[in-house]
Amino acid sequence: MVMDPEIKTVQHQPRRLPIPMRDVLKAKLQKLVDSDILKEVIEPTVWISSLVVTRKRSGQLRICICH
Repeated sequence: MVMDPEIKTVQHQPRRLPIPMRDVLKAKLQKLVDSDILKEVIEPTVWISSLVVTRKRSGQLRICICH
């Protein structure tokens, strides 16, 4: 990936997540990693976006990345 060196990096603080959503979110994120939609990053990075999680009317989770 080519990054524009003039763009300032962003590091957001993590947002709080209700305890009842944690297991459901973890399963959803693992499904996205297994599907190669997301990639797990375990080393430090200069870009950290916050994750916003809400419930849809159907009861499923809506996951948004803020930048």
